[in-house]
Amino acid sequence: MKRILCILFCVLIVSLSFADMNPPHRYFELGMDVDVSLANNWLSVSDFFQETLVLDFTKVASDLKDGVTVDLNSEVTAFMNINFGKTVRIGFFAGVDGMGMVNLSQSLLEFVAKGNASGNHSVNGAVGMDLAVYAEAGFSVQAFFDKLGIGVTPTVFVPAVYVPRVKANASLKMQDDGSMTACLDANVAAYTPFSLNEPEFAGAPRYFSDAGMDISVSAEYALFPNLDIGVAVNHIPTVPAKLRHKMTYSASGEYNIDPIIDTLFEDEDDENSEEEFSFDDPVYEELASPYALRRPVELCIGAAFRPFGDWFDVKGNIDLVFYKPIYLNFTVEGGLHFIRMGKLGGHMLNLSLKTGYDERVWTQQVTLGLNLRVLELNLSVSSRGTEFVKSFMGNGLGVGVGFRLGF
Repeated sequence: MKRILCILFCVLIVSLSFADMNPPHRYFELGMDVDVSLANNWLSVSDFFQETLVLDFTKVASDLKDGVTVDLNSEVTAFMNINFGKTVRIGFFAGVDGMGMVNLSQSLLEFVAKGNASGNHSVNGAVGMDLAVYAEAGFSVQAFFDKLGIGVTPTVFVPAVYVPRVKANASLKMQDDGSMTACLDANVAAYTPFSLNEPEFAGAPRYFSDAGMDISVSAEYALFPNLDIGVAVNHIPTVPAKLRHKMTYSASGEYNIDPIIDTLFEDEDDENSEEEFSFDDPVYEELASPYALRRPVELCIGAAFRPFGDWFDVKGNIDLVFYKPIYLNFTVEGGLHFIRMGKLGGHMLNLSLKTGYDERVWTQQVTLGLNLRVLELNLSVSSRGTEFVKSFMGNGLGVGVGFRLGF
């Protein structure tokens, strides 16, 4: 009984010591994080381990409601952190962040699966996409005043390529005589700091002068001994990035297809069919007025709860992203931490489970960390999907690797 009371007393003492949301593990460290993920709402990992891969478009069309979507996210960050204990923390970082999406509309998917068996002799659909790749560099400063922590992070960024959200519209109409009329309207614009036709790498200094800048601010407060809350506003725009080059690709027009029987007996020189499709060559231009680009502003609210001390925590966040359209990111993560490495050293073994919706993708992630104080290694594996249920079925995969070296 005395032993149990002693253990409970120790747990109580530990839980009453205030801790911040993300305590550092070293006074000085160099590190890098790499995360890559691909997700979709159709195929799962198990499909590729079958002896024969069967693509049942009819089943897919009946299961899906918003067409086929593929999302790609990647991030590479190198950093250096200097931590003056609990008081002041300074960090420097540089990296590349990219995300893209392609969507095939439900109407096109159903046409591929069922044709015109439903009696509908025409189909209208679209293919949507967007892409954004940023290179960034900056520094962060965080200071603590008793229970309150305040941070600021100025960041310089250069968009390597930016494709605003676009849709290519297509239609196919069946006539009573067996002929068909196909229509296409596609306009894709890609903005870059250099010409995609002849990259002017010699003009690199100009790219930096056209770089954008934004500022992120954050605050956290130890509301209770075992509960920390925080708010942040990320990517407050100060200077927009200037993209002086544009690549435009257009495809449009109408194509009339004769009935199949007529085509079989048609002379090679017969020009009865009317072809008016226009596939333009890509147009490269230097803009007289640069395209101004600002990164989406994010309003973030987070919390860290340690009910039994720092060996177990639950963290969560909700982020409102001001994009077109506005959307929410949210995650919940539970972590177990074993074998304390000292007052400023974290724990030797760390295991966490995370679930949430981030950058249009549902994620179920497991992270394992080994911390030897001078060296820390983290490995994460995630199952992902553009739909919640399918994110448990391996409709997408994510892998993350990180290391820290310091003292």
